[in-house]
Amino acid sequence: MQPGTVIANRYRLERVVGAGGMGVVWQATDLELRREVALKVGESEQLRREARIGAGLQHPNVIAVHDVAEQDGQRWLVQEYLPSRSLAEILREDGPVPARTAAGIGAQIADALVAMHERNMVHRDITPANVLVTAEGVAKLTDLGIASWSQVTRTGSAQVAGTDGFLAPEVLAGGFATPAIDLYALGATLTAATEGLPPTGAGRALTKVLAALTNPDPQLRPAAVRARELFRKAAADLPRRRKLLVTASVGLVAVTAAVIALVPVWETPPQTATPTTGVSPVAAGPAFVGDPRTVEACGLIDPRELDRYGPTRYAAERGSFNACLLHTKLRGNLEVDLYVRLETGPDVDSFEVPQHPLAAATEPLPVREDRDGDQCRRIVHLPGGYRVVISAWQNERPPELCALAEALVPGVLSAYHRGPLPRRVTQPGSLSALSACDLLTGEQLSGPFGTKQITRKPGLGGWSCFWTAPNADPAVLVNFYRTDPPEDGQVQTIAGREVVLLPAGAGDDKCLASITYRRDPIERIEIIWRGTQPSAQRCAGVTTLATTIAEGLR
Repeated sequence: MQPGTVIANRYRLERVVGAGGMGVVWQATDLELRREVALKVGESEQLRREARIGAGLQHPNVIAVHDVAEQDGQRWLVQEYLPSRSLAEILREDGPVPARTAAGIGAQIADALVAMHERNMVHRDITPANVLVTAEGVAKLTDLGIASWSQVTRTGSAQVAGTDGFLAPEVLAGGFATPAIDLYALGATLTAATEGLPPTGAGRALTKVLAALTNPDPQLRPAAVRARELFRKAAADLPRRRKLLVTASVGLVAVTAAVIALVPVWETPPQTATPTTGVSPVAAGPAFVGDPRTVEACGLIDPRELDRYGPTRYAAERGSFNACLLHTKLRGNLEVDLYVRLETGPDVDSFEVPQHPLAAATEPLPVREDRDGDQCRRIVHLPGGYRVVISAWQNERPPELCALAEALVPGVLSAYHRGPLPRRVTQPGSLSALSACDLLTGEQLSGPFGTKQITRKPGLGGWSCFWTAPNADPAVLVNFYRTDPPEDGQVQTIAGREVVLLPAGAGDDKCLASITYRRDPIERIEIIWRGTQPSAQRCAGVTTLATTIAEGLR
């Protein structure tokens, strides 16, 4: 076959993208629907089995089967085309993957296995070559060529199906192909992906999961549902790997035209020249922001950068007072939330007070973060200790998340170079006139915290405040929001105000309470308690603090 050949009067072959024992895979164009697809040609009966299994399995982490086409007596399998690299290619080209990335991949593939195993299917050949990963971190399982129904399949001792190095011991012994062999293969695959990962420190959370999956006794391996949760917890416990996008330029204006280079955070970035505007680097940030309590965060972005992805609408009067909220419609009813915040002090996503990556930045410094499930972030650090956090959110985890967040970075840089941000008008009676740090005193916190050694850090404009006990356990974060209160919590009235309590609404180690400040327009106070205490104790603490705040608002 040659590029340009049209299969079944519909699929035009473009280029070979893969080849192996299971067949040859072409990138092709579906001339009817005008979309890219992948066409696989190989042994006819094997393709038929793969097509039937794939047709009964629709999952976001499994390569979808679209159709079966025939030409000149040859069967072609039509599949989803995913711009990606296999985990094997990533290992060969980039080396071992970070532990957090591997845990994220593991959670996605385990989720795919949950769907397969619920249908009594076993993949039987999970290897680095059969796990595809996009640039945004989306992982998909491919190659169902030897997948089968578990209750009728025996591996047999004469000819073992699968790939050496990833076969469970019971497979080599000729046992039945049960779901447990997929968990072993997944553990072996991610062990290979993180080769050289130390079993202590940051890697410990993941190595424990991999050890459980590769237990020689299939009865002791976790099921796919449990493995998925273990990977998710490991990913949450592991530190994010951050990368800096540092620009070497002369003067502030040149930064937008310069090529942005990717530099690991642990390396020394290129030094930049001092701006020639007559404004010192430290003073440039405060001059750009002006009065934090009247700053208009929507002045940070240029929504036209999102036009190529779909129509975008503002929700300027929603979110926190130091933020701008946008919604970009990708396709159908799929809409991505883009949240742009100007911050100092605590990071409301990570529940930490981050340090500026450079001691004395002279220009805006963009930072990429690894995709984290349904969220992807870009951070632009500004002189003077300010930062702009761009978050793209969507529960269905579309592959465009990181691209959408990154599209807004140039607008932030341009806004900084133009000069001071625009102002907004503060409405009478607004929560924005209050200071979060004034809502609780050290004495009021000392009882629930069990200590008087409490550190307090205010956020931008005073609209958030972060209190921590020694070793940050416990810690409390208070934020002001212009969003509706949570719908699925425990509702009660305290001091005449509606309070919603979510025992696990902000994570496994947290408890959240929301106090409605006023209804029109909606404004509320959110209190999050994080700590290692039992859930009941955390929620008792946050309820005490919510009561104190509500009574103080009378």
